[in-house]
Amino acid sequence: SNNARLRSAQEYEHNPSMDSIYVMSMLFMGKADLNDKNIKTLSRVCIEKDFLPQWDQYKIDYYYWYYASLALYQVGGSVWKTWEKAMSSTLLDNQRGYTELDKKNNHVSKEALDEHGSWDAVDAWGSAGGRVYSTAINCLTLEVYYRYLRLEGDGH
Repeated sequence: SNNARLRSAQEYEHNPSMDSIYVMSMLFMGKADLNDKNIKTLSRVCIEKDFLPQWDQYKIDYYYWYYASLALYQVGGSVWKTWEKAMSSTLLDNQRGYTELDKKNNHVSKEALDEHGSWDAVDAWGSAGGRVYSTAINCLTLEVYYRYLRLEGDGH
């Protein structure tokens, strides 16, 4: 199979995760700049409606969201603004302890409180990494612009 998914996660939809890693790698290595045709094209693919972060069972892919965030932050401009809006609202709205469902169900037991601030392992890689992986990668995703400088100007 040409699918890089875990055998237990074959039902998850494909996304441009490798495209976003290509964009990030080429920019970080200095092999391309923001005017490169491939960089522009692949960046735009990531912000197509079907590939923006959304809390849809078979579209949740924290790995993709992380690498696309790294790449698209470097690209900047309207591409980054579109991505960041979808990514941050999707992640923050589904962080454990802060969702409307958690509030409605009054999850206040010790076990529930231990999970507050984390994310459930519901993405394509969650069966391998669990709650620790899910929470770590989502924190890193939300902090991309605090951890990296833009390579070319401010990107706006």
